[in-house]
Amino acid sequence: MLPTTLLFAFVGLIMLWALVAAIEIRPIWVGISITCGAEVILVVAAIFLINATGIEFNAIKPYVDEIIVKQAWLDSKRNLIEMLSLGNRSDFVSYETWWRRRFSLRQYINAKRGKRAYFDFPDTPEFKLDKDDLRALEGKSLEDIQSHFRDKVADWADLEDVNLDSIPSCLSYLYDIDEDVRSAYLAEYETIVQFQLIILQSAKSLADQEKKYIFKFIAEKRAVLYLVGISIDCQTAGSLDERFAAVMSDL
Repeated sequence: MLPTTLLFAFVGLIMLWALVAAIEIRPIWVGISITCGAEVILVVAAIFLINATGIEFNAIKPYVDEIIVKQAWLDSKRNLIEMLSLGNRSDFVSYETWWRRRFSLRQYINAKRGKRAYFDFPDTPEFKLDKDDLRALEGKSLEDIQSHFRDKVADWADLEDVNLDSIPSCLSYLYDIDEDVRSAYLAEYETIVQFQLIILQSAKSLADQEKKYIFKFIAEKRAVLYLVGISIDCQTAGSLDERFAAVMSDL
C-alpha cells in the first residue's frame, strides 16, 4: 500500500511542479526538462515495482497450497466482519444483494413513472434466474410490473425510511441505496486485496521456514556431509535470501 501511496504523491508533485515551472521559471525549457526527467523516474519506478512483484510471486508460488488459500480466505472474511463491526457473517449484506435491491427499486420507480424501458441484468450465471424473471414481465401491463417490483422492494426496504407511494421519497431512498452499494463494493474489494496479500505473506513465511530448516540441517549434519564429500560454507552476512542463494549455488 505504501509504494502505491508514494507513486500517487509523486504524480501530484510532478503536476504541481509542471504548473509552477510553466509560470515562474525562465527559460521555460528548464522547467520542462526537469518535469520530463521526473516523469521518466516515475515510469522506471513503476516498471520496477511491477516486475519486482511478479518475481516475488513466482518465487513463492510453489508454496501456495489449498491449506494456505483456505486459511487466507477465512482470515480475510474475519477481517471484513471486524471492519464492518458485525456480530457474525450472516449479518453481512453482500454487494450482489445490494445491487439486486437497487435494481428492483429502480425498476419500481420507472414503472411508477409510467416507463416500460427498464434496465437489464448482467450476462453472468448468478443472474440467470433474475433475467428469466424479468423476461416473464414482457407484455404485461404497467400496473403488473409496478406491483411486481413493489413487492420485491417491500421485502427488504425499511418502510419507516421510505414511502413507496411517493416518487420523491423513493428517489431519496435510492440515493441511500447507492451509498450502500458503493460501500459494499469497496468492502469486498478490500477483502479480495487482503486475501491475496495474506496468501503471499503466508507463502513467503513458509518459504523462509524451509530456508531456515536447510540451514539448521546443514549445521547439525555438517560432519556427516563432510564424510561423503559435501562441504557447504554457510555465510553469516547478508539477508536470508542471499545466504540461501549461496548455499543452493554450492549444492
